[in-house]
Amino acid sequence: MRFVLPLLLAAAPLLAAEPEPDTTKHVTYVPESVKAEIREQLKQEVLEQAKREGWAAPNTVPSWLSRLKPFGDVRVRFERDLFAKGNAASGDFPDFNAINTNKPFDVNFVDPSNERYLNVDQDRTRPRLRAHAGMEAQLGNGFSAMVRVGTGESPNPGSANQTVGGDFARYGVWLDGAVLRYTAFDGGLVARLGKFEIPFFNTEMLWAPDVNFDGLAVTVQRGIAFGTAGAFSLYNTPFGFPPEQPEKFASRSRWLYAAQAGVEAAGLKVAIGFFDFDKVEGRVGAACDTNLGFVSCDGDDSRPPFAQKGNTYIALRTPSDAALALEAAGTVPRYQFFGLASRFRELTLTGRYGYALLPRLQAGLEGELVWNAGFKPSQFQDAPALNNRGAIPDGGVIGPYKGGNHGILGRWFIGTAALAKPGDWLVRVQYRWVQSDAVLDALNDQDFGLGGTNLKGYGIDASAALGGGITFAARWLSANQIVGPKYGADVLQIDLAARY
Repeated sequence: MRFVLPLLLAAAPLLAAEPEPDTTKHVTYVPESVKAEIREQLKQEVLEQAKREGWAAPNTVPSWLSRLKPFGDVRVRFERDLFAKGNAASGDFPDFNAINTNKPFDVNFVDPSNERYLNVDQDRTRPRLRAHAGMEAQLGNGFSAMVRVGTGESPNPGSANQTVGGDFARYGVWLDGAVLRYTAFDGGLVARLGKFEIPFFNTEMLWAPDVNFDGLAVTVQRGIAFGTAGAFSLYNTPFGFPPEQPEKFASRSRWLYAAQAGVEAAGLKVAIGFFDFDKVEGRVGAACDTNLGFVSCDGDDSRPPFAQKGNTYIALRTPSDAALALEAAGTVPRYQFFGLASRFRELTLTGRYGYALLPRLQAGLEGELVWNAGFKPSQFQDAPALNNRGAIPDGGVIGPYKGGNHGILGRWFIGTAALAKPGDWLVRVQYRWVQSDAVLDALNDQDFGLGGTNLKGYGIDASAALGGGITFAARWLSANQIVGPKYGADVLQIDLAARY
């Protein structure tokens, strides 16, 4: 026993020791079908998270990109401008716009450096290009925004045409549109703020198609009735005017206040409008030194910033006593700028009626009447009208004033106005008669008679859709001056245009 106990005591540590761990690795077998199911579950979880967080989605684009819509157009034009034989080309057509946007004109003809005259006798051929590119964004809650740029030879508000030529020179690009829109009641209310397309039902007798309005317009439509009203900025006196004098002249901002209401039903659309051009008429200034070509006079900023031809003009500057004394003592210049003689408060009646001849063939009439209620020749008796006068009577110095304030455009059409599908076509025939001060010539059509008012004549045009947003058009316009020196102009235009 005494030998067994020591042996047990010696063996006790060995008996109490932990058994060695089993280092064998066991791998669980997962069938391929289960692996595929796990992969699909993980994929779906990742895609759901991506959709919620907006950072990825299969076969689509980010949500912010889907709210953007690019658009644009390109038009290539061949134009031939033909003047009538016998047009008065002896200084009868001063270019008031070129004078007013440059240096003043010397009416005493001592300094010929700023004499400017319109071309009325030499035919021209002009290849022309017009292009726009823009982006529209849907912002949500009824709001959207648009920005557009376009071609153009100048800031001319009524034309984006660029005459090509000049040894492959690059052409200027202008901000052509920038607008915030708000739409509600399923399109029954549309408000626009910024620079935007013409918001009124109209013809080109009042507004050239390329005109864009600067300001605020609200359009409401309910059932067959619709209406638009707005206020639009036309001109702001330059901040530092006049630049050469320490004391500045008071501001003379100009605005257009406009409203139109009408109905549309059963192929007929008709509207009555009122357009009040506030302070666009010229203001004869206080006496100033008209013998100096570098001074500014306080009526100078009432001259129009852009004009075509046809409206009646008056001289804006009043010679000072010192200037008159110099004129009496010898031959000195009298520098002048020119402003519009009439106010413009235009009442319009615009209509269109179309009827179906076949499922994709329509015919009808459209037209516009305008009466300038602000026109009163007695307003410029103290500052006599410089143009739009009749023949000089025997023994007279100047002919009687013959300008007027009415205009009419009538047009018959047949075809498919939308020109949406290949083979669609449209033919239109028109007659137009627009007196000198019926509308503001700065903003109306720039093709008929090569632009402006005091014109009468006809036109015919034909268009066809070639598919893919491409259209072909040909147009002939023939116009003659109503009163004043002889003037006639025919215009041929051939267009190839695309929209996207």
